[in-house]
Amino acid sequence: AAERQALRAQGLNSKKLPLRPGVPPCGYFMRKGECKYGKACKWDHPEACMNSKGYPKRPGEQPCAFYTRTGVCKFGLTCKFDHPEGYENGGTAAATGEDPAAALQALTQALAQSAGGGAPPTTAAEQDAQQQLVV
Repeated sequence: AAERQALRAQGLNSKKLPLRPGVPPCGYFMRKGECKYGKACKWDHPEACMNSKGYPKRPGEQPCAFYTRTGVCKFGLTCKFDHPEGYENGGTAAATGEDPAAALQALTQALAQSAGGGAPPTTAAEQDAQQQLVV
């Protein structure tokens, strides 16, 4: 904790890359979690906000489909998708003990909210796709 504060005082994140508030984030760092330019990079390198399982929370991005189904993401910190709370057991009805219909409705609402919409899917193809997410 003391080392992290010392780095912040120098304007660096925990990976010793520059923090530049007000400057757009380094695209490569945001995708890969590293930056070949190091301290010389002109872009911001913000600390990733993590969920309780250590996966990156990226509000505004689509939820990681694999994480929402299984509760695990093989890409870890380098995954470009959001890893919201509530999927610790994979978010499925079998894992949570929920009624499958209620689990589907909750997942539909969560996906609609994260996509900026509010309406559940209306086409049969969309309903079939969401049913496969729950199964």
